[in-house]
Amino acid sequence: MSRRQKLKIVVIGDVGTGKSWFCHQFTHDTTPVKGYRQTIGVDYSSKQLFTASGTELCIELWDTAGQERFKSFVPQYFRDAHAVLVVFDSTKEHTYKSVPEWVAMFRDVYPTRPCVLVANKCDMVSHCFYETSRSTVESISRLQGFTSFHEVSALSGMNVDQTMRSAVAHILEHNRELTGSALRTDSMHNDERITLLSGGTVKKNGCAC
Repeated sequence: MSRRQKLKIVVIGDVGTGKSWFCHQFTHDTTPVKGYRQTIGVDYSSKQLFTASGTELCIELWDTAGQERFKSFVPQYFRDAHAVLVVFDSTKEHTYKSVPEWVAMFRDVYPTRPCVLVANKCDMVSHCFYETSRSTVESISRLQGFTSFHEVSALSGMNVDQTMRSAVAHILEHNRELTGSALRTDSMHNDERITLLSGGTVKKNGCAC
């Protein structure tokens, strides 16, 4: 019989960085039909993945508000989180400068759990503020303790699924190191061994997994 596990991933970052579009692109394989709206508090969605060994994973995405007035509420959503995605806008440098503050919030609660840095809107290459210093951004992300760094486009879907597969693989590996095999039954180091399952999505009202 296949095992079933829930993995909670919190998505944080400045307002307007595309966190909601990223979450919607992952769970629905498309961008929101109603266009952009600011998240108030937190939105919730989920999607199923399966490991190569047959374990069913319910990936819960907690999309938090990025406005300054909501920052003090964000840490309450970290409870029982397995990982965090910190999203910045590759066309707006000030959102990148906020990254250390965001990751520090999570590190204050969970010092060693996976943190993934995500540069969104990378389809707008001509407007990317770090186009000539990508290696510097990657190096800084490692110094800041990020597990990995990914460039995505929530608009086109570029690298969104790959980023989520990588995040899940980091969670499983981290858990294996801590507890042996509570969340996994196989030795999975390659995120390509996680297969995405379409459908199984839900918004705010609970996990369909």
